[in-house]
Amino acid sequence: MNCGSGPAPATMVRCRQCSASVAAPPGARAVQCAQCCCVTRVGGAGRQLSVMRPIPNFGGGRGKKRAVLVGIKYTNTRACELRGPINDVKCMRYLLTERFGFANDCVLILTDEERDPCRQPTKANIRMAMHWLVQGCSSGDSLVFQFSGAL
Repeated sequence: MNCGSGPAPATMVRCRQCSASVAAPPGARAVQCAQCCCVTRVGGAGRQLSVMRPIPNFGGGRGKKRAVLVGIKYTNTRACELRGPINDVKCMRYLLTERFGFANDCVLILTDEERDPCRQPTKANIRMAMHWLVQGCSSGDSLVFQFSGAL
């Protein structure tokens, strides 16, 4: 006799990029479409909150070394524009790839100078990048997160 202790059924979500049906496991906040790789956030009762296109090479880095580098200089905001964050990110990428052997596709950079909206340091993009950073990691992996900007 089953008293409801079995696994909860998956919720079906429609991808807004290609309109394919994607199964969202119970408690999932986002799902990735297997057809177009678009990431769709999942809300209560299967409703879609927003859609983010995948960052190019976002899933490419599956090595033992991965990094997320964020540089925000606050261009076109009421805050004073900073001069160094973009340079900090470029220097860190050079250090990681040349000195510590990180592969180029394992270093994800988010800056406010990027034209691609998926590479800009928004809250949603930073959260997705952090998820990518820790996804599938195991003991002995090298993970780097750098933030350069004002708090």
